[in-house]
Amino acid sequence: MRHRVPQEMSSDSKNFPPLTIQNPRSHHHSLALFRRPVSFPCDACGLINLLDPSYACHQCDYMVHKSCVDLPRVIKITRHPHRLSHTPHLPTKVSLCRVCYKHVDIKYGQYSCTHEGCTYVVHSKCATHRKIWNGGELEWAPEEPDETEAIAPFKKVGDGLIQHFCHHLHILKLEKYDRVRDSAKQCQACMRPISSQDFYNCMECDFFLHEVCANLPRKLEHALHHHPLFIDPYPLYDHDCGNLACSVCFRKSSGLMYRCREEECVGYEQFQLDLNCVLVPEYFTHKSHAEHHVFISPSYSEENEALCQGCKKRVYNYHLHCSLCEFVLCYECATIPNEIHYKFDEHSLTLSYGESGVDDKYWCEVCEKGLDPTEWFYINKESCTTIHHKCLFGDSGYMKPGHIFDYCGNKVEVVGNGSSSRPICLTCQYHCPHHVCFKVCMIDGTEIYFCAFSCIRL
Repeated sequence: MRHRVPQEMSSDSKNFPPLTIQNPRSHHHSLALFRRPVSFPCDACGLINLLDPSYACHQCDYMVHKSCVDLPRVIKITRHPHRLSHTPHLPTKVSLCRVCYKHVDIKYGQYSCTHEGCTYVVHSKCATHRKIWNGGELEWAPEEPDETEAIAPFKKVGDGLIQHFCHHLHILKLEKYDRVRDSAKQCQACMRPISSQDFYNCMECDFFLHEVCANLPRKLEHALHHHPLFIDPYPLYDHDCGNLACSVCFRKSSGLMYRCREEECVGYEQFQLDLNCVLVPEYFTHKSHAEHHVFISPSYSEENEALCQGCKKRVYNYHLHCSLCEFVLCYECATIPNEIHYKFDEHSLTLSYGESGVDDKYWCEVCEKGLDPTEWFYINKESCTTIHHKCLFGDSGYMKPGHIFDYCGNKVEVVGNGSSSRPICLTCQYHCPHHVCFKVCMIDGTEIYFCAFSCIRL
């Protein structure tokens, strides 16, 4: 009797998994291919995957996916200061994985911290996700002291006096917030106003830093990237327009950026984080979803797209996800200030996350157009002021006057936009509404203005 050879084996035997694996990294016995799909959990990761070939050790009743056979034994991820070791099971009960914040079954393999008193644990697949782990195996590598070392951002030169790396020529003095509003006081790091927080003030010029921003280290390991990030102090203003946008919220800013220096992350696709995204906690309760915690989602592929509950746009990239339901926030929405001061209003405006059952018609104070009360907007109920949050910030809300950058071979200057000198935008033909606008000097000496990045046409 003649037997037909399966087509996938005869045409390309390289794609067929080996029948045995000698000396596997994950087990002390040889492993044999299990020839049928396995419908129970892999002992190394705790997941069921019918599409992933499985191997078995019949002496130990051990079953492992082909993709889990060579899981690294010791790794380092930027979400935790210590190294993590892969263990087949945990002796005690552990509640949540510190990446996806779902239950960890202690019967199966996972990564955990071996430092005394540390209960940090991560699912095997979460820890080795391509956006979580940098691919380095550290089992035989000596643990270097700088793996947990932070680079100090300033030197103390007196009581409440510091010399900060981004303003090293002058001394900064710690000031208590006196609740006096001053639109000229803007933090040079995060580009937000100096309000409701203590801050450092330069003793010789108009340079300000929030105390929180001034204390951020120059080297940072952050959950949003799998390599260490660094702040480059000079130049304070980046002259390349392509380097102004944060890789997570995509917002353009004149403030400081944390950047990755690894070769794979430098260049056109350089990874960088603005300070507003850096300061978002890894696991917290957002006011728009107070009933559950949200966390930094490890799902970044287009197959896992979601709808942001703030802007109602599709999220394909980094975002925050609820630990118990399908609530999702993009980082642009997650970093919108909860309270802000409006120059024409005595009282502060509070961010509303949408109102239901509202019969009244709302109008935006800035654009004088209708406002949908079911969407996010700013409101002051005492003075009945309502404003689209986009009208307050636009796409230039974090740009600072004096910043000059290159755009298509032209020098573009960010200039202050006072109420008495609002130029007309060349593109949309409206008076520039925001606190800054963009000026370009043409070859013939003519000055042209644009109200937003989206309007710049050169």
